[in-house]
Amino acid sequence: MPQVDRSQSKNEPQNKSSRFLIVLITLFCVGSVAWGITSICFDASACRAYFEGINLKKQGRTDAANQKFKEAEVSIRQALEARKKQNGSLDADVANDTRNLAKVLFELGKTEDSLKEFSNAEELFVRIHAESNIDYPATLQDHSDVLVSLNRIPEAEQLIQKSLSAIKGMPEPDKAGLAYGYQRLSNVYHRLGRLGEAREAKEKAEVYLNGGTPH
Repeated sequence: MPQVDRSQSKNEPQNKSSRFLIVLITLFCVGSVAWGITSICFDASACRAYFEGINLKKQGRTDAANQKFKEAEVSIRQALEARKKQNGSLDADVANDTRNLAKVLFELGKTEDSLKEFSNAEELFVRIHAESNIDYPATLQDHSDVLVSLNRIPEAEQLIQKSLSAIKGMPEPDKAGLAYGYQRLSNVYHRLGRLGEAREAKEKAEVYLNGGTPH
């Protein structure tokens, strides 16, 4: 009877996990906008560390995850300073980098610092009149997630509504952004006990997610 090499099947789960992580890093390090997940696309080391941290966190390996998030924070801060020297502080990419820093700080439990950086990013987008940049409403939605985690629901609703208004005001509204915005809005309405509005927002999210436009 021929010998069966079981080493490949034994390592298959680990290989699948590694391939999945590589796919994530590839998708989000090429400069594409990622709704719901931070697009840390300006620095490969920050990108890798961030998504390795997310992966470890899902496995319940908190200490290892935090170490990766710390590595991501260091890389982001270095890249952010380099970006400012190259482009100046009044730059949309600097604003988005600041948003990415806020996301990592939140993962590290530095909530107040995270909120401060989100506000800094939003103020910079407005100051340079870049509200039509897709990263501006994405920043507002990320910021709302932190507020929801702190049970600051009315403030989160305001940011989500502002995000949706910004997207709808674009020449070509981003349907993925609208879908994720309405999903967040549905969750917020549910938390506020506004169940009818929650159901309506969820239905709109599903329509946008399928590429349609609600009537």
